[in-house]
Amino acid sequence: MLEAEVKNVVHRVFWDILKTELSEDPPVYSMALSLLKEIRDDLVDMLLPHQSRIKAEIMEKLDIDLIEQQVIHWKLLSTFNVQI
Repeated sequence: MLEAEVKNVVHRVFWDILKTELSEDPPVYSMALSLLKEIRDDLVDMLLPHQSRIKAEIMEKLDIDLIEQQVIHWKLLSTFNVQI
């Protein structure tokens, strides 16, 4: 009973923090990027060794470094547009 309650609280806190970070102005994407990386890694870990093509495709589509660069670039553009 207590274990389930603790699990619910931790789950709720996690999603509340993520929602808060994404609602900030400007949004903070560190936790979202970390979650995306974890999802990507878990997907890859579920694959069988011979599924290298699928693994490569997942790694290409969920390239965390590229996504992070795009987020930074978008934030810079947003800042610039606001100042005009």
